[in-house]
Amino acid sequence: FKPIVQRRIVPVHARISYVMRKLYQKGKMKLHALYYASTDRSELVATFLAVLQLARDKKIHIEGDGSNTQIQILAGENKMANQYKACIEAMLFAAGEPVEADKMAQVLALKPEEVIKIVSALQNEYLSRESGLKILKLGDCYQMCSGKEYIEDIRALLELKKNTPLSQAALEVLAIVAYNQPVTKAFIEQVRGVDCSGVLRSLSEKVLIEEKGRLDLPGRPLLYGTTENFLRCFGLESLEDLPELPEKETPNDGSENQITLNEMIETEQTKE
Repeated sequence: FKPIVQRRIVPVHARISYVMRKLYQKGKMKLHALYYASTDRSELVATFLAVLQLARDKKIHIEGDGSNTQIQILAGENKMANQYKACIEAMLFAAGEPVEADKMAQVLALKPEEVIKIVSALQNEYLSRESGLKILKLGDCYQMCSGKEYIEDIRALLELKKNTPLSQAALEVLAIVAYNQPVTKAFIEQVRGVDCSGVLRSLSEKVLIEEKGRLDLPGRPLLYGTTENFLRCFGLESLEDLPELPEKETPNDGSENQITLNEMIETEQTKE
């Protein structure tokens, strides 16, 4: 029997991105230079197919005679620059925090000064069309933010979000926190049996709960408790005014196996 040879599969779309990056950096280059950079037959074939696809889509222009090894590829630089501009815009929007020019350059296989030039073009574009977005330069980093002239409208929108009624899930989480505080996210999820990340974030935005420190356990999980705003919203002077919970009846559904926060802490400390 002939041995089965596993061949590496090189996606054509990956080589298309590679070819366009090279062309954007150099402006134009000889065709054989792309082939020489291929590490094996699969990559060579994928590069050839990528060049054909780009030529068919009229994203590049090929000059020279096929019999001449000095074939050159000319990139549509304006179109490629717009693609990089859109990519950097998307990265800044998704990050939500300052991003270093070096990191964006690393992702796009560009030089940092090229990224800075593209970001500068974006900044000018936002100014020219009076966009509600701006790109701030913070040292070696850039961050996308909203224009300060729209701060009142943004605040009004966020206030509307805060004033939305509490869902059943939010009321359940709030009750668990109020009667057991300070509690960890893990304890709340142990009681409810589902992930509570979104609900905790929503309650924090409404200033009904807040962080009360960290538990002295591996990972240092956050502790949550209620706020003064919680007392004000529910007409309470203190947590002592919370309605008493009904007496616990002997369960028949296996819920006696549920653990308390203290039991969880003791379990974790035993593991140490």
